[in-house]
Amino acid sequence: RRVSAEPRSSSIRGDVVRTIAFGTEHSWLCTTLGIAQFDLQRGVERIFTRADGLCSNRVTGAAEAFGKTYFSTSWGDSGGGLAVLDSTTSVFTTLMEDDGLPTGKLESVQVAGRQLRLVFGTEYLRHNSSENLRYRRFPPLTFDPETNQFGQKVEPKLLAQNEAEPREIAKRS
Repeated sequence: RRVSAEPRSSSIRGDVVRTIAFGTEHSWLCTTLGIAQFDLQRGVERIFTRADGLCSNRVTGAAEAFGKTYFSTSWGDSGGGLAVLDSTTSVFTTLMEDDGLPTGKLESVQVAGRQLRLVFGTEYLRHNSSENLRYRRFPPLTFDPETNQFGQKVEPKLLAQNEAEPREIAKRS
């Protein structure tokens, strides 16, 4: 029986839980179909999806800092962003490429001292055929929640398929 099989507000949506993040007031299940806010005693308290203001239902990580909760999101070849939940208003805002992210393809967000560390996923480049380098990955970047500023601009590493998808290549061999 699937965990998400029950059509109740107290069940999670999505069969893949990407991350479980334990916060000070709430804990979070980051899934492929949104976020479940939960309590270890009471269970799922609330579900957040795109209908609630998330930029993507594929949520890959979470971290709490300065009274807000930050969620890394990702979809498709390069989409996603950093979703910020203000716990006092339950309103999401999203930081994307126009706000200074090098890409929206976020894999995780972690607290690193007084900043956040953003880790990016591998992007598929549909229109780059030079030397079979069809993928790219940006190195981690910092974000300062107090100033809403991203760290120094980073450049991506271009990757060939065997570097970007080493497990898939090994399976085919």
